[in-house]
Amino acid sequence: MPTSDIKKGPLYVDSTNNRVGVGTTSPSAKLHLGGTAPLDSIIRQDSTVSGTNWEIGERAAGKWQIFEDDNDTVVATFQSSGNVGIGTSSPSSFYSGANNFVVGSGSGANGMSIFSGTTDAGRLYFADGTSGAARYAGYVEYGHSDNKMLFGTNGLTQAVIDSSGNLLVGTTAHQVSASSGSGGQFIGTAGSFVGFTRNGDTVQYNNRIGTDGTIIEFRKNGSTVGSIGSISGGIKVTADTYLGLGSADTGLRIASNEYILPYNPSTNSLRDAAIDLGVSSARWQNLFLSGGVYLGGTGSANLLDDVEEGSWTPFVQFGGSTTGITYALQYGWYQKVNKMVMITARLKLTSKGTATGNARISGLPFATALSNMNGYLNRPAFIRFTDGSNGPFWVGIKTDGNSHVDLLSSGDASAVTNGNFQNTTYLTFQLTYDTAN
Repeated sequence: MPTSDIKKGPLYVDSTNNRVGVGTTSPSAKLHLGGTAPLDSIIRQDSTVSGTNWEIGERAAGKWQIFEDDNDTVVATFQSSGNVGIGTSSPSSFYSGANNFVVGSGSGANGMSIFSGTTDAGRLYFADGTSGAARYAGYVEYGHSDNKMLFGTNGLTQAVIDSSGNLLVGTTAHQVSASSGSGGQFIGTAGSFVGFTRNGDTVQYNNRIGTDGTIIEFRKNGSTVGSIGSISGGIKVTADTYLGLGSADTGLRIASNEYILPYNPSTNSLRDAAIDLGVSSARWQNLFLSGGVYLGGTGSANLLDDVEEGSWTPFVQFGGSTTGITYALQYGWYQKVNKMVMITARLKLTSKGTATGNARISGLPFATALSNMNGYLNRPAFIRFTDGSNGPFWVGIKTDGNSHVDLLSSGDASAVTNGNFQNTTYLTFQLTYDTAN
């Protein structure tokens, strides 16, 4: 030891290198605290003014700590692994992917503040490089000049919470009224709205997996008013009370009481006798109804509830019998509108058979219904025979609800019989009558 050096107990002064050692005679720094175990090299500062005493140094193996001695509180811990803890003595105990810097004691409220200027921003950056956007590949930034919180990924701002609390994703301002732009999502605060925009592609996807059912439910004041869902590979739109569809003053209201009504969406009211179904240049094709149609009015007299047409097979009877009667032609056609039936018949015999009695034409498509009239209702019908000696005759309609018409002579309304027919008689007539249904 040079004569100029000083050694006094654990204190050693290296005058040659201007170093001081405590607990070591070989100081390697201006102040070198020696020791072989934790607590051997603690620096302590007592304060008689604030009443707080501080210690710094290695208080535990591999941990250099700042210690507040009065309350036995570890303020900060620096580990040999490089982990730093504020308020905790074991930052390495936390998740290994995020324990380089740990703040908090695990008791009570804890936090970290970034204190910036009123016109500047506070930032937390996530870097994977030291140049370009790699220095801020991800970030959280709060701008104090406009009070916006920015969230960035891939070096770009991807979401913003503005000063009103609105959340914007993929945009810095909502574009629900824009005619151009890149698009984005806007989620407003209470009393605002949610908006989705996208340029040139599908704006929103709603995907229900598994069973059919509701995909979107609509509520008013907490109560369900309608929904859109899936059913058997299609879309089902339902409403609890009614569903209104349309544009301006023209639409339909689908009500829960089995009605589809003409509707004015702009006033939420029904429209009477004002909306057409189709136009001359854009017509509907077929209309299938199980009930009727009211034409020109709403009373029972305006109801058209049965319109049909088809064929029927007329045949001749004499005295109610058809024995031996054969035909070269049996043709019948009918048209029915409500209770009115219009029939056409053509018959050509090849044999009038052996039956005798009054002649009638049977096989009407609908039974007659003339209960308000007695006897016969005479209608003209022309009956032609091959020799031209007989006819014309009248067709009389029975009032008893049967499906036949009797033939009467045009002269004295006497019954036509088998004697007026020949084997080659040709008969044709048209007739209108009423039926019960």
